[in-house]
Order: sequence, then structure tokens, then C-alpha cells
Amino acid sequence: MSSATLSTKRLRFERLCRENVPLAEYYELVGAEPNPTAEAELRYIPREPVETMGGAADRLDEFEEQWEARERAEYALRPREGEDGAGELAGTAGLVLAWDRSLAKLAVRLRKRFWGRLLGRARRRAAGARVRPTRSRLRRRPGPRGQRPLEARRREVR
Repeated sequence: MSSATLSTKRLRFERLCRENVPLAEYYELVGAEPNPTAEAELRYIPREPVETMGGAADRLDEFEEQWEARERAEYALRPREGEDGAGELAGTAGLVLAWDRSLAKLAVRLRKRFWGRLLGRARRRAAGARVRPTRSRLRRRPGPRGQRPLEARRREVR
């Protein structure tokens, strides 16, 4: 799959697996009982907090299986040295891959105490960015798998 470790100026992304994230630490993030802000953190993510340590283990196992099957790349987010909460599990970020549709969905979950801090500049840049697709991208002919032209797929997404 993709790289197991990535980094930015403020964050370190590590593959979300038992080797990199202890089960107890992951449960503190995703469990309903140890994390009272879990519901708010998942407001826009179609996932519920887990009820037990076993539920957290099952979710980690699922992510590991999806990584190996090249269906999902899930990362643990940790602030880098010099940042508040350095080394702590601040959240997760994942790409859900749909190879047959040439599509990847991004999901980012941060603990509430990190909101507005670690991704602030990136969020402001993204809000001000305008994407201007080129005509060649818009008028792409169907691929060998019979894919519809890009403009037809864009209408479906909106």
C-alpha cells in the first residue's frame, strides 16, 4: 500500500495498526466511556463510538485487513516535537479507496482538544483554494473499464 509513516511540519502520520498504536490508547480515542467528546468528534463521520475494548480491537483489525487488501489507508495522527501534546494520539486520518471508480474519500477525526490547532492553516488554505480543472480532464473519454466521462461522474457526486 502507501507509506506507513508520513509527516508534515506539525503532524506525524503513522499507519494505524497494533504495532504503532497500543489498543488501550486507541480505545481512549474511539471509546464512548473513556472519551466523553467522542460523539462530537464523530458528528460528520458515519461511525459510532465503540462500547468496549473488544470493539476497539475489532476496528483496528478491520483497518489492518483493509490496509492489506488496499481498500483503506488509515493513519494515527500525532503532533510532532515542539507542538502541544507532542507524541499523543490526536486523531486519525484515512483514505477509503474505491479503485473501480477511481475515487478516494478522506476522513479526518481529531480529538476535540486539538480542534482548530493542528489543521488550522490547511483548512484556511483549502477554503480559499479554487480548483480549475483543465478541459482535457473534463472531456476525458471513457476508459477501458467503460467509465463514464468525468463530467457525468461530477454530477453524481454533487
